[in-house]
Amino acid sequence: MTFPVAFLFSLALTLVSSFLSVAVEVPALPAFMVIGTALWVYFDARRLGLARYRTGLINPEIATIGCFGLWIIAFPWYLSTRRRILAGEQPLKEGTPPEA
Repeated sequence: MTFPVAFLFSLALTLVSSFLSVAVEVPALPAFMVIGTALWVYFDARRLGLARYRTGLINPEIATIGCFGLWIIAFPWYLSTRRRILAGEQPLKEGTPPEA
């Protein structure tokens, strides 16, 4: 997913969770969505080996903190980086051996 598409997806996710929070009278629903997606980023980034790649997200911990702090930027950034990693397009950090 490219960053613009990931950003639009994140906006849609925010709007849907906000609408649902009003519809079902659960004001904390958007906060639960941010917490849930940030935790997913942590576990998914560890599984992918995010720290091995040259990204501004650095490692799973920093990516997760970014999602907690500035979700609307960090979450789409992670989604677009994740796509590049899975497609084999994201460059590795210097001195990192390729996976066997």
